[in-house]
Amino acid sequence: IIARPAAALEISQEVTVAAHAAGLLEVEALAHLRSAEALLQLAQYPEAQEELEVALGLAMQTRDDLVTLTVMIRLVTVLGDRGEIDEAMWYGELAMAMLGRVDDADHLHEAAVLTAIAVAGRDRLDFAHDLALLERALAITDQELGREHPRTGTSLTNLGSVLRAKGDLTAAAAVYLRALTIAEQTFGPDHPKVAMSLNNYASTVALLGDRELARASYGRSLSIWERAYGPDHPELTTALDNLAFVHYQDGDYAGATPLVERSLAILRRVHGDQPTVAHSTVNLARLYLATGDFDRAQELLDDAIRMLTASLGADHFSTASAVATLGEVARGRKDHRGAAQQFERALALYLSGGTDQRWLAETRFDLATSLWAVGNERDRALGLAREAVRGYRGADGAEPALLASFEQWVAEHGGASGPAG
Repeated sequence: IIARPAAALEISQEVTVAAHAAGLLEVEALAHLRSAEALLQLAQYPEAQEELEVALGLAMQTRDDLVTLTVMIRLVTVLGDRGEIDEAMWYGELAMAMLGRVDDADHLHEAAVLTAIAVAGRDRLDFAHDLALLERALAITDQELGREHPRTGTSLTNLGSVLRAKGDLTAAAAVYLRALTIAEQTFGPDHPKVAMSLNNYASTVALLGDRELARASYGRSLSIWERAYGPDHPELTTALDNLAFVHYQDGDYAGATPLVERSLAILRRVHGDQPTVAHSTVNLARLYLATGDFDRAQELLDDAIRMLTASLGADHFSTASAVATLGEVARGRKDHRGAAQQFERALALYLSGGTDQRWLAETRFDLATSLWAVGNERDRALGLAREAVRGYRGADGAEPALLASFEQWVAEHGGASGPAG
């Protein structure tokens, strides 16, 4: 399934037909499950979800609790990837409840459920909750399989993603390096699993400032994926996006833009208008914003908001990033009133979703500076800026330079409240 998913899918589909004809429902359920797993490797998520739902119905019909549990775990993952978080969490709760009732379930099944719930709910940014789940899952795989087992490497990778999102980059890099070592020892230096581990490690060391190591690691991972899957496979998008980020950090927007455009084209072909495509569209818009192409940036952001609204609703907090970037576009055009309106909307969306303190602080500060530029709400602007400073000081992963710029602005403007003269 991992090495040759298309061939695995063909075999699973043949078994499905034969099992259905013979009335072997248990075998048919397993065949649908294997088809789903192959489709996941091929990044065909809607089709994988359909196969899993059929497998779940058959497993429940035959009272095969272990297969039912396994299918529920896969559904949590697929639904989370598709942005259907509430439904994913519902299946996660069912799977947790089943653990005590499945005779053949062991601690590794518990680890799988914990991991699936944490990964599916990552957009909720409840870092403490997710870390607790993933640390428990890692402890289980360490105990049951050993510190060098590939499933332990998977647990490390998931833990690293939450540590990185939380802003604990040093810890994340150490965890990712351990996962990379396990992947190289287990699969060899040119396996796609190694490419994924390289990508995770590189993205973290880039944030820590070692861009030379990051660029080399990204180049190696991209080469592995292209050899394994060809030039247009969804697995390439992570390496493309992260390599683009290194270019972006270096101010090389011309080098970053074609990489993000290539990634977005792949994602759009595979996922259509799903939220993951919208988020990639926002990233591309930011590049055009950085080059001063405000019209192209706004066009992309409008499209991203359309996709997110259609999938999640107009008031979903996931639209906040796109709305905030629209504020940056308006600010770039010197439309401070329009910028303030967009930042106001983005702040309300972030607050509705329990966003982490960094994003809240940055959006408050953007709103504050826009209101100050408009000139008629300077007392409120100063209050927002001070609140942004307080929030950013206590935020995970706060950047000292950015905090210093907030503090400097407050110091410079703190004695000049009231309407503009």
